[in-house]
Amino acid sequence: MTVVHINPQGVLAAYAESGRGAALQIRTLIENGRLMDLTTWLGIVIAQ
Repeated sequence: MTVVHINPQGVLAAYAESGRGAALQIRTLIENGRLMDLTTWLGIVIAQ
């Protein structure tokens, strides 16, 4: 499953250093495509 967020880099900046729970995985989720920005996701959907 992929989660779409308007600005994953904002989530990363706000929570990645919090040291709690899923926030520790944000960088990995972005890198492996499980968390992506809305523009990228729309491009994938339109291309299908």
